[in-house]
Amino acid sequence: MEACTRPARVVVGQSFGADDINAQTAPIQPRLVEGLGLGMLAEPRKAQAAA
Repeated sequence: MEACTRPARVVVGQSFGADDINAQTAPIQPRLVEGLGLGMLAEPRKAQAAA
């Protein structure tokens, strides 16, 4: 798996409705992150080349 390509959430076993909650909150999360002034954390970091 390439760097920064892993899904944000991984459900193992039964989801018990977590997939529905994730789908409903996905549109809200970016606005919340921006509103808190944390937009720079929303994007994955670029993989740094080995020195």
